[in-house]
Amino acid sequence: MKFNAGVVRNTEEWITENGLIENGGAKLCDFLKFIGIDKRCFYRWMKDKPEFKDAVENGKTEFKSRLKTDLVASLAKVAKGYEVEEVEREFKPNPADPNKPIQTKLKKKKVNYQPNVGAAIFLLTNLDPENWQNRQKGDFIIRDKDDKKMTIDEINEEIDRLKKIQGNEE
Repeated sequence: MKFNAGVVRNTEEWITENGLIENGGAKLCDFLKFIGIDKRCFYRWMKDKPEFKDAVENGKTEFKSRLKTDLVASLAKVAKGYEVEEVEREFKPNPADPNKPIQTKLKKKKVNYQPNVGAAIFLLTNLDPENWQNRQKGDFIIRDKDDKKMTIDEINEEIDRLKKIQGNEE
């Protein structure tokens, strides 16, 4: 295979569509087979041909971006719940042509998938962390042993005590 602009274009298009393994995409050997080169040639072009390396990196970036978009859409769908129509077909052998069976039944039914609370919580904590946090808050009130209100001096002493403790922990 001779290096040219067509190879660069085909490289970026193929990797954009199929990805490479580190992002859940195709294996490198499948890409090499498509483009018509071996591993040594691939690594040599990655080192010596900046336009080839850019095409590979651009394809990976675009594949990863599309994958994230698809996964967020799928997660949102599961979080909200959805309904799909499933189709079942039954066939019988065709005596005239065994390669073309005859359809005998067609059943359609709607299947409802309930919202998934775990997926919803995950989405909210990532999309709106200011309002949705996946942790407990540690708000508490300091009180004296006898449950009397503390004076300003006692509060300041307690604050100093807690600062010393915090300083020792760091």
